[in-house]
Amino acid sequence: MATSVECVRDSFDRAKKSHEENEGLRDRIERILNKVKTFTNRKRQELNQSIDSGYGSIDLTRRSIEVKGFIKDVDLETSHLSEVNDLISTLAERKCDQEIILALEKRRKDILHDLLNLKDETTKTIQTLDQQVEEQEKLRQNARAMLSIIQRTKVQLIELRPSINDEADQKLKKIDDDLSINFALFDQSLTDYKRLFGNPTDDLDKMV
Repeated sequence: MATSVECVRDSFDRAKKSHEENEGLRDRIERILNKVKTFTNRKRQELNQSIDSGYGSIDLTRRSIEVKGFIKDVDLETSHLSEVNDLISTLAERKCDQEIILALEKRRKDILHDLLNLKDETTKTIQTLDQQVEEQEKLRQNARAMLSIIQRTKVQLIELRPSINDEADQKLKKIDDDLSINFALFDQSLTDYKRLFGNPTDDLDKMV
């Protein structure tokens, strides 16, 4: 009789210990999933603030570098989800409630899907930021070229003013051609920039 009672007690103790261990694994899984979900939401919010027409070119370049760092962070969080997958497999081997396992697995897949979407969004944002930096620099170069031509033209007009001959006419025509060609390039780059990113940043706006 005593032996039977001891067997029942041992079985109860083992079941209790197994349940506590399963709950410990489940809590660990939930903590990791919550951490990854919080990370994803925070990074997505930061990402949505990354493209802003108010950024100057230096800020855009710095921001692009920062966003590129998101990829490494996303990969790290993805590895944490791999750990969750192993923990869920352990729960299954320990004969944990099937509904609990299915619920945890579904949540893991949903969070992983959201995390991979964040990685795609990050890649696209990096491409957009890099393109905006490139377009800003192109616009700035065209604006500098236009200002340089205007300054040079002022000097040439002063030099040509006393003379009226064929050579002067040819120089005036070249000046006119230079102004027309470079203004067309500048105007096109400004139009392209506004179409893609809206109004130029303050530093560019002063130049143009």
